[in-house]
Amino acid sequence: MPTLLPKTKKRTRVVQGRKTI
Repeated sequence: MPTLLPKTKKRTRVVQGRKTI
């Protein structure tokens, strides 16, 4: 589970950064 947390956080960051652009 500790590996899924960072993966979900990184995915959300990439999605937000792409949406902002």
